[in-house]
Amino acid sequence: MSGDNTNVNPRLANLISAWLLHECDIERTVPLVGCAAHRQNLGVKTYYQDEAALYHPHIKAVNDLMVNLMTLKNRGKLAMVTKKAPIRLHEIRWVGAHAMLHRHQEFETCIRAAALPIETRRVIMSPTMSEEINHFVQILDECNEISIRLQSLDPKTVLKPSQVR
Repeated sequence: MSGDNTNVNPRLANLISAWLLHECDIERTVPLVGCAAHRQNLGVKTYYQDEAALYHPHIKAVNDLMVNLMTLKNRGKLAMVTKKAPIRLHEIRWVGAHAMLHRHQEFETCIRAAALPIETRRVIMSPTMSEEINHFVQILDECNEISIRLQSLDPKTVLKPSQVR
């Protein structure tokens, strides 16, 4: 069994096992493969681990900026130039970093146009760092596109692991 909710999967496996025993007189445990999204997250992190280590300071800097932009005063000043809100890093999944870095790209011109205080302007990225972040976003865009394509596949047409050689 593979689901998409870490808390529900073990409970569901136990319920199915109990039902099999009670209703069908079959004593069997339901194999729990794990959360598909979690397995994909681990795969992406492993595949891009060198790039992630290289870009970790950049991700932290963007998160610091986003947290700074979330203050009440900065949100008000930002609202004068854009309707979008800052997004903080969601560290558990790679898509959290992807969403935050994408929002940073969208904010680049807005941040410079907003009348933000000096403390906030100090944490704004340099043009060089912004270019490096944009390069990492392109890498994560590829992962996102693959993820979307995998989710849209018809389960009947997907190859089973035993069919792949």
